Amino acid sequence: MTTATVPTTGIAQARNGFGITALVCGIVGVLCGLIPLLFVLSGILGALAVIFGFVGRARAKRGEATNGRMSLIGILIGVVAFGLSIWGVAIIINGMNNLSTELNNASGQQQSNTSQQKADQELNNLIQKNEFIGNF
Repeated sequence: MTTATVPTTGIAQARNGFGITALVCGIVGVLCGLIPLLFVLSGILGALAVIFGFVGRARAKRGEATNGRMSLIGILIGVVAFGLSIWGVAIIINGMNNLSTELNNASGQQQSNTSQQKADQELNNLIQKNEFIGNF
């Protein structure tokens, strides 16, 4: 029985996974960041894109990977995705503050309208009884 051996050339295969992952996470993070309710996912993906991008850049500098530019683009897009997540948080907080203000104003107007209605009713009762005019 003979066994065949495959000759090795000594060339290692490029390990480009981190750069590709950084780019994909960054792109998906930016797309999620455009929807304010998905800002949490955008922030997580943006942070992962930055981390994976730096790992990919380190591999490219050591010669283990060939996609240093892709890693850099992944880092930049990851920063944009993280920025969009911060923008989403600001939109949600602003919306909640506006909602709280409107609800407070609406309840205050309802209470003042009720007080005004009571005062008007008492005035009408006094006028109907001629007690209001008789006091002058």
